[in-house]
Amino acid sequence: MPRRKQQRPEIQHIPELISHIGAFLDPPSLSTCIRVSRLWHNTLLPLLYNSLDDNTCSWPEIFTHLLPSKRWNPGDWTEDFIRAVLHKHGGLIRHLTVRWALFNNAVSAASEFEDGSCTKLQSLKIFGTNRSAKFLEQTCFNTWWNQDKSTWDQVEPLLSPLFAGPFRPIIHSTKFWSQQDWITFQRFWMLVYNNRSTLQRLRLDTSIGRMKDLTEEFYDILASCPRLTYLENYYQPLDLEHLLDRMPQLHHFVDHFALLNRGALSKPMPQLQTLHLNGKLSTHSLFLLLKHLPNLDQLYIGWNFVDFSERPGPIMGDTKSRLTGLHFLLDSSKTADEYIATSILPWLPNLRELTLSHLGPCTASAIPVHCQSFESFKQLVTSSSIHPSYHMGTIDNTISILLESCPNLKSIDAIQHILQANYFISYLPTWPCVKTLEHLRCQIRGISRLADADQEFTYRQALINVMIDQPLTPNQKKARDIYDFGHVVQQPLLFARLAQLTNLKVLDLGMEYRKINAAYGRSKPYYKVGAKRYVEYGGPLPDTLELTLASGLDKLKTLKKLEVFGFEGCNHRIGHEELEWMVEAWPRLKEMRGLQPVRLHCLERDISTERLNRYIRKLKPDIKHRRYPPPTVK
Repeated sequence: MPRRKQQRPEIQHIPELISHIGAFLDPPSLSTCIRVSRLWHNTLLPLLYNSLDDNTCSWPEIFTHLLPSKRWNPGDWTEDFIRAVLHKHGGLIRHLTVRWALFNNAVSAASEFEDGSCTKLQSLKIFGTNRSAKFLEQTCFNTWWNQDKSTWDQVEPLLSPLFAGPFRPIIHSTKFWSQQDWITFQRFWMLVYNNRSTLQRLRLDTSIGRMKDLTEEFYDILASCPRLTYLENYYQPLDLEHLLDRMPQLHHFVDHFALLNRGALSKPMPQLQTLHLNGKLSTHSLFLLLKHLPNLDQLYIGWNFVDFSERPGPIMGDTKSRLTGLHFLLDSSKTADEYIATSILPWLPNLRELTLSHLGPCTASAIPVHCQSFESFKQLVTSSSIHPSYHMGTIDNTISILLESCPNLKSIDAIQHILQANYFISYLPTWPCVKTLEHLRCQIRGISRLADADQEFTYRQALINVMIDQPLTPNQKKARDIYDFGHVVQQPLLFARLAQLTNLKVLDLGMEYRKINAAYGRSKPYYKVGAKRYVEYGGPLPDTLELTLASGLDKLKTLKKLEVFGFEGCNHRIGHEELEWMVEAWPRLKEMRGLQPVRLHCLERDISTERLNRYIRKLKPDIKHRRYPPPTVK
């Protein structure tokens, strides 16, 4: 391009651009450059700063350089640098996640300027972190509220008259530390207050510093956020009824404390749609919530059902709940099975989702009777392995009641529940949910399989004797009968039944199968291979499906929508031929569970699985290999 001879007056207000490239471009080229720069700025910067988490990207490194021990060589990263970034781009931030006190204070300070910086937040989440003592000054909210506390009579400094009186902090250590946390505390609430017109989601954490008393001024700040519909409380116990009185706009409330501060509700609160209570709840409180929250859609609660004498009739009257999802977050006892079936489910005609630690036969039988639109059962997994030494607390074939009786069933996520192979032989009708079921995660057990290498050798000898017309020994007859029953009778029926589930997206038949605590006992079950010593964790479960083409795997070619296939813990005998078939038959397959690397103390390498993993990666590199993620209820 020709050298620029004269600068236009209208672009003199862009000194950075002029100083860097103005001397190398003529006016038309410079004008084009400015327009392109503005387009990039207006398009990409809002995307870049829309969501900001101060514990990702380079932010932790920046804050680490600002610690007292690093201040002698901060480089380009200074507090002025952070302020400059926030003043320039803070107005673009919509979703903010904070873990560093320094950043909390900087964002709050930026929100006080009249340039609109950091005043358009739609969601604000605060998390506490545990770090070593030398990090406390700048990196975390130093509030150990479980220690002895006393009121700090002379709170200073005050950053706003808002905190003069009602917001009384709790002192927990030296005055210096308390003042530091008092500043962080004020900064956080000022940030909430300055974003009150736009804030829609808020997560409170105890690390910002607890107050001695939750006065009306605390609820005033929350009530001043007209668009705040989602509140997550890790802060301190709140009065649920008073909170809902002050926040008619609140639709979703998550509370992580043991008990509601003043029990359940005493009057109708129509606004709440989702209630998540991690604490234990009595049956009496449960029925009061169902009665006074008429528009409640999802309820997540702990479990404290020790008194099963409470009946819903006197509380509920003739009113049935509109609840569509009920999720118990703690392990439930078998005694509760009948109570759920007779005293809870009849009041939930619209129930579609249920989460329990195990599904009992009474509950399973009551679901199709009282909840005719039922779609999903999720098991709250209570063990980290399906090894036989871990107590599952489930009854075989219970989930078959749902498969047989719920025509709208979409998902069964219950890996500790077992369908026995004999069930598939005895139950011949087609499941009514074959066209709706999308997610099936359970164990299929009881397959007749040869027990070990010796029995397999005996079976091969039997085949040879049959070919040469020689009589079979008793052991050979036994091995042949075991093999034939599994491969000729059981597995064809099993694969044929699974092949009917043409809308299936997830088929997962196992999970971690080892005795994972074997290495931590007093007498560790070691064995040696050459000079190396390994822990005996146990092998795959012997009575599971053989997932080979010879056993009928190709019948599952009808599962064209399958995206996730899991077989960890199955004695699957998958080889290269089966992997090639899967890639071709299931074009949407994007995740496999069973060939991923496993790391346990003194665990012998599984060379066969490693080879299969490498081969499938060559066939289809985009397939992810991982274990089923840790169980969560959302």
